[in-house]
Amino acid sequence: MSAAPSGPRQPRALPAIPASASRSSSGSQPSSNIPQPAPPAPPPRPQPPSSGGLPASPIPPKRLERIPSSGPGLLRDAFLDSPASISTSRSSTGPYFDSAQPSRNPSQSYSTASSTNPTSIGSFSQHDGKTPSSSSQDHRVAGPQITMYSDSAPARRMPPAHWVERKLQIHQSHRRGDDDDDFYYDDEGEYEEEEWDEEEEAEVNEIRFFQPAFLSEAALQLRDRVERRRHTKAGIAWVGSFTGRDVVTAIQGFLPSYTREAPTDRRFALVMAQSLQTQLWIVEVDWDDRPLRDSSEDVFRFMGEMEGMSSGDALTTELPKGVMTMATRCYSPSCSGDSRCYAPRCPYKTPPETFLRAHVVIPPTPTTSAPKHDWTDEVDPMLIRELSPEQIERQTIIHKVIESEIQYEADLTAIDRFFIEGLRSLDVIRPPRRLEDFITEVFSNVLDLREACRRLIDNFSIRQREQAPLIATVGDIFLEAATDFRRLYPEYTGNLPRAEIALKAELEENPEFRLYAERIARENDRRMDVKVLIARPSAQLQRYPAIIEALLNKTHPQDPDHDFLVEALSSIQDLSAISQLKLFHASRGRGPASKLQWYDIVLEPKRALIEEKEQVRQMLIWELIQTEMEYVADLETIENVFVTSLREADVPIIERSRLEIFLDDAFHNYRSLLEVHQRLLENLEARQLEQHPNFGMISDLILDAALNWQEAYMEYITHYPIAKYKVEEEKARNPRFEAFLSACQKNPMTNRQDIQHFIHRPVARLLRYNLLLQDILKRLKQVGPETHPDIETIPQVKELVDVLAKATQKGVAVNEAKVQLWRLQHTLDGSKFGPRTIKDLDLLNPMRELIYEGKVFRQPEGTISSTWVELNAFLLDNYFIIAKTEKSSKSSRREDRQIRYLINRRPIPLELLSLGNFSEAPRARTSGKLFGVGGTSHEAETPGVDQNESRLLWPFTISFIGQGQLGGQYTLWADSYAKRTEWQEKLQHAKVLRTEVNDAGKVFEMTPLSLDTFLMPPNYAAPRSDGESPFTGRVTCSTPFTTVDGRSLVAVGCEEGVWIGLRHEPRSLRKVLHVKAVTNIAVLEEFGIVLVLQDKSLLAYHLEALVPSGAAPQARAAPQRLSPGKDINYFTVGQLSGRTLVLYMKRKGYESVFRVLEPVLGRATEDTRQRRPFGSFLGQRSEWFRHYKDFFIPTEALSVHFLKHKLAIVCAKGFEIMDLTDLKGGSIPIFDSAKVRDRPSMADLQKRCDTAKPLGMFRSTETEFLLCYDSFGLYVDRHGEPNRDCQAIEWEGHPESVAFHPPYLLLISAPFVEIRHIDTAKLLQIYTGSDIRLTWDGTGGQARPFADNPGPKGYGDEVRSQEPRIHICQRPEDGRRIRGTAQGIGQNVFELTPTVQLNNPLLNPVHNHDSNYFPPAPMISHRPSSVITSSSEFYQSYAGQYSGYGEREPSWNGQ
Repeated sequence: MSAAPSGPRQPRALPAIPASASRSSSGSQPSSNIPQPAPPAPPPRPQPPSSGGLPASPIPPKRLERIPSSGPGLLRDAFLDSPASISTSRSSTGPYFDSAQPSRNPSQSYSTASSTNPTSIGSFSQHDGKTPSSSSQDHRVAGPQITMYSDSAPARRMPPAHWVERKLQIHQSHRRGDDDDDFYYDDEGEYEEEEWDEEEEAEVNEIRFFQPAFLSEAALQLRDRVERRRHTKAGIAWVGSFTGRDVVTAIQGFLPSYTREAPTDRRFALVMAQSLQTQLWIVEVDWDDRPLRDSSEDVFRFMGEMEGMSSGDALTTELPKGVMTMATRCYSPSCSGDSRCYAPRCPYKTPPETFLRAHVVIPPTPTTSAPKHDWTDEVDPMLIRELSPEQIERQTIIHKVIESEIQYEADLTAIDRFFIEGLRSLDVIRPPRRLEDFITEVFSNVLDLREACRRLIDNFSIRQREQAPLIATVGDIFLEAATDFRRLYPEYTGNLPRAEIALKAELEENPEFRLYAERIARENDRRMDVKVLIARPSAQLQRYPAIIEALLNKTHPQDPDHDFLVEALSSIQDLSAISQLKLFHASRGRGPASKLQWYDIVLEPKRALIEEKEQVRQMLIWELIQTEMEYVADLETIENVFVTSLREADVPIIERSRLEIFLDDAFHNYRSLLEVHQRLLENLEARQLEQHPNFGMISDLILDAALNWQEAYMEYITHYPIAKYKVEEEKARNPRFEAFLSACQKNPMTNRQDIQHFIHRPVARLLRYNLLLQDILKRLKQVGPETHPDIETIPQVKELVDVLAKATQKGVAVNEAKVQLWRLQHTLDGSKFGPRTIKDLDLLNPMRELIYEGKVFRQPEGTISSTWVELNAFLLDNYFIIAKTEKSSKSSRREDRQIRYLINRRPIPLELLSLGNFSEAPRARTSGKLFGVGGTSHEAETPGVDQNESRLLWPFTISFIGQGQLGGQYTLWADSYAKRTEWQEKLQHAKVLRTEVNDAGKVFEMTPLSLDTFLMPPNYAAPRSDGESPFTGRVTCSTPFTTVDGRSLVAVGCEEGVWIGLRHEPRSLRKVLHVKAVTNIAVLEEFGIVLVLQDKSLLAYHLEALVPSGAAPQARAAPQRLSPGKDINYFTVGQLSGRTLVLYMKRKGYESVFRVLEPVLGRATEDTRQRRPFGSFLGQRSEWFRHYKDFFIPTEALSVHFLKHKLAIVCAKGFEIMDLTDLKGGSIPIFDSAKVRDRPSMADLQKRCDTAKPLGMFRSTETEFLLCYDSFGLYVDRHGEPNRDCQAIEWEGHPESVAFHPPYLLLISAPFVEIRHIDTAKLLQIYTGSDIRLTWDGTGGQARPFADNPGPKGYGDEVRSQEPRIHICQRPEDGRRIRGTAQGIGQNVFELTPTVQLNNPLLNPVHNHDSNYFPPAPMISHRPSSVITSSSEFYQSYAGQYSGYGEREPSWNGQ
């Protein structure tokens, strides 16, 4: 025996290898009582040789083991007991055979198949005509696809293999299902009988053992699965027959998936069907000898079921034999059924094109080809003469319908061939993963439409076959087609607008696809243009009603087909209407389909059945749905055209850091509106499809949406003024954004509308609902029943909309005022007050509010002219501004030019503003001419108004303090009494609002240190009483300290002595020193010393003597004098390089002499006799200090500030920096002559610094300081040169003293205190009072001195220390107090404690009405661009121009 060669399958393996040329059939004849005509006699054919086999003996499945279907050894054991010849048959003419394929083994013999049909894949030839020893079953061998059979009978009968018996049992179970006895083959070779119980029968799972590659098993499956029906051909009805398409469909159902490229690939199923036909398993009923086709034109039956075929005939009892190699399973036992199999020829990895040539396309061909000539040429002329003209025309229409449908199917096939499968085979759509999405989006269910078209053509073909030569009835075909189309065409037409948009975009953006589409149209036919092809189904659907109507006109009413045509016409018209409605819905307010109206879709016969007023109501409902579609499309345009494009732009149109903030400002919560209205539109469209053409109740859907959109509209409409302004602002300052908007306006999705149209859409849409619902309700009351639900519900919806519209008015007004406030940022001009005046207004603060604005008049004082000046007043929540409109030249006057306002009076903080008289009588305004000659009037004559009344002006006065402590009063005039009253109300409201905001956001909390303790006489001439005077004199100084036993005390100095008390008990103060004219005190906690500057003498007291603690020995009460005379003007205590120093100053002429002392650590409790090294120098008995340094400066000094390593001396003409180590210093600020010459503003600033009074100097960053003068402030860098914008920071008043609690700067004057932030000098708050003065500035001898160092960008917004550092004194609100019989002026001392800023709703309001809307995260704040430090690029470039000045040695800074 020759062993079968092993190895992988070759690419050109044989599709099928039949075992013999014999054909068999199984099954029973169909039983039918319907008489059938005698079939035509079959043509004489050569009878195949008979083949014997084993008797049909089914074997119980429980006794058998499943044998693998691979391996030559198994085949040898099953079939052979002697050497056998191996032969294979190959067809040299079949389309799937390679005649040049060499033999694998030279010893193998080959024989040609006996069948001459090309589709017969070869058949096995029996040698000597002998019967094989076992059943002629087909099997598969691992390795080369060769089927082995025995060629002669064995010498003795061998028992068949178990798996062969199992196959026989399966086959026989189909033919002998009524056998009661079952057999199996035992080990001794004898058959034994055993009864099967029901449970054992139930365990048989036939499909587990099904091998689709075996033609024998495929034949049995086909016999069981194919649907037999009654088909008519050539006027003969065949019961139990089926068509070629039925055969291919049944075979396709049981073939494995790897035999086809796609679910619609039926090529291999057709080949297998042709093989079964070749072996006479199925035959045509009229014995036509042509290959089976995948069509309904030919009718087949099983050979065994044909009349005259006996069941015992060998021709009908044997099964077809052969192996379809394409359907074989993998020969690897470990194959997992996917691409992970190691076998190179695994069918799960091998594409079907390996067996089925790629260029051979076998599509399901149309059953009827287009006639080449007129249909009358094929009909007997005698029969035509008997037809009436109407019948001839009817037949002509029917045949034209068939031709049209065939052409339609060809067009749909072209879509599949060129633009579905064609695109899949080419690399035109990129990336490849987008290809299937593009095909689905553009071509939708076009393949399903093609199948429906083919079914219609099949029905026409069957009818033509049954009723030839004339087609009598087609109405039922159209009616069935309408049912089939109902689920397909609405889906396709509904997707058509989106498909056209996607196709257009792909053609514009993908040049390769455009060239491919143009080539297809050029090489084939212009009808193959893809834009024409995708519209083909919609056009074909619109033709069906006209075709059916034409047939109906040529059909007699008594014709049975007439009723079918009537029903078909109605169904097709309904389908067309639904498809048009779906197309209308899919248009989304864009394109021609969006212009369809209700009367365009509802035909005239149906409209005639509807009352005219009801038609109007339906058209109004249609309008509501149509406008809702357009509205949703506009909201989607915001998403797709504007938002997405801005986010996905390759080159950022708006900076990434602020893009999300801008999108939120411009479009806000449009997504919330879109979601609500998308749901509403879906509900409206669903009900319209369900109830068309009579839309019933609509109010329930609108009411549900109205309840859901309340929060969203409240949020959006109130935000609309801000959105409009932000877009205008971005467009004005960003050229790329302006170009982007121009490009968007050309986008078809925008309908050439600009962005403002889409932003305003929700505002206008909400108000339009009531108009539409009102018209619908009006028509409903005329035609509908009184119980119609809309009559009750529509008023409820209208009320909801009205309430919502009114509720948004307040928010809109607030935001309109805010937008107007933002516009002032650009329209206000600081004029002579400089640009920083506008910056100080803080107009961009989210808290800012424009409370009121209007026109007022003012008459200049001190002039003889009666001219009135027209002014514009703006009342903010923090300032009151008076400005004058800028006069523009005629050449610059344009309609779109913004009006600019020049500030002619310094803005007044509301804390410093008070209301005057608002009740004065009006005054008549003259014509504005001086003595009746010249001049112009600012008031135009108003028609319909009394001119005398229009010329009356109503005065009102306002007062203010500050600006040099002089304050002032303005008299302004309103042009009507109502305006004056409104100004009064708005001013009062602004004052109250400002007070509430200040109380809610206090920077410092004032904690009283003394109450009703210190009194001043009402005047300095008040007589003294005989006893102790009740007056303490003016409070001049104070300081807190802590004793050694941990008590927190406070010392207060005044003209009559020093008082000490508990720090937080205002009424615990007691007088401890009876001295006069105390001007300053300090406590050195570490050394237990109290320093008192009394009557220009500096005295040192032992703290234990003034405040005994009991923890230390009793100290003497006598003070030590640190200065020999009474000439000390000032002293201070501070830390320098970690050492505590006491510095005092006295004046000698124009010089200021300084002496620096250092307290001696621990000397306060040591023996006094050991302490006298510097006694004679410091004065008499000075035991607690040693001399440190003496120096002087040739100018008048006012105060001294301790820096880290140097001293900052505040002088009358500037600031001096002194280094105590070498006594070198320098003056600041420094104005470089070159810079002054180049910048005139620097010269003005220099003059102001020379004439102003310095108050203090404080570090703002690591490299800059803030110099404080009595009227302005100035930032300087580490070299002393003006920094940042080199502009002065104007104070609101003229402060007398200045104090610093990081990060807050306090400018203290008698009427008020300005609190500013050191980083930006921004005014945070104003505290008003009476006779306010600074008593402690945070300096002194604390045991733990404050150490606050700013970062590179300053201190920031957080307060690092909550410990109070500032004391002030002021008069109480009532001004006077009574102690005994004397009346005096009270003085209360307070310490200022910084507060922690909490999330106060008054300071951080969040107007968010939409619970589904979340604003974007705030931007990370950076130092404003106007703030320039020495490390900034601007400073470096500026200093680079004057390199000689940029390298100055930092001799004075605190480092």
